[in-house]
Formats: sequence, C-alpha cells, structure tokens
Amino acid sequence: MPITPGRLLLAAGLVLCAVDAGAQTRTATPAPATRLGPPSESYRCDREHAAAEVKRLTETGIIAELSQFPPNVSVIVDKRHWDRTAAPLRRRWAQEVACATGEGLGTMLRTVTFRARDTSRLGSFSDADLKD
Repeated sequence: MPITPGRLLLAAGLVLCAVDAGAQTRTATPAPATRLGPPSESYRCDREHAAAEVKRLTETGIIAELSQFPPNVSVIVDKRHWDRTAAPLRRRWAQEVACATGEGLGTMLRTVTFRARDTSRLGSFSDADLKD
C-alpha cells in the first residue's frame, strides 16, 4: 500500500485523538490507608458493627446474596466491583462477613467463599486469609 497524503492525514488525526484522549484520563491513585482498614492481625470481631457493614454492602449492591451452610458461607458479589477493589479492603469485607455470620462466637472453623453471579469463584476466606 503506497503512502498517500490522505493516509498521512488520517494517521495524523489518529495520533492527535490519541494524545487528546490521554490528556483527559487520569492515573489511578491507591485508596488511603485509613479507608482500607487495619491489617488482619489486628481485626477485632464486633458482631454489631460487622452486621451493619454486611447490611451496607448488601444495600449498595456489592453483596447480592449471602447463604450459610455451616461450616461454609457462600457470598454472591458484584464481580466488577470486586475486581476493582484493593485486596486489603476485600479481606476486610471477608472478615466482616465471617464475624457477622458467627465466627467470633465459636471455635468452629468457617470458610467464606465469594462467587460472582455466574458462579465463578472469586476468592475464599478462612483462617484470617483471603485467597484469590
């Protein structure tokens, strides 16, 4: 294909559009450390706070469904929101769900499994560790 003036103008226009689009975007900034919460070692189970947090996550649509089949807890979440959230905050959500479903009261080990609406597994939380 020969280089013609029309193709050069088209290429120049594409470059200008790409530069303009790049100028309008902004780089992602990490969430402040205070928003992510403390590390898992310092987490204290407060059932009232955890239940309120699970209720908030359900009302905002992050959690679509929560089912308990002792010793397992299954949580259906919004996959897009889950993927966009930082790992420490996802761990905090898992801790809150585990606490709200009764882990803080007994010695029974629980596994909290997070799934998307299409049943794909997003993560599993047990022993204060979230495995993606």
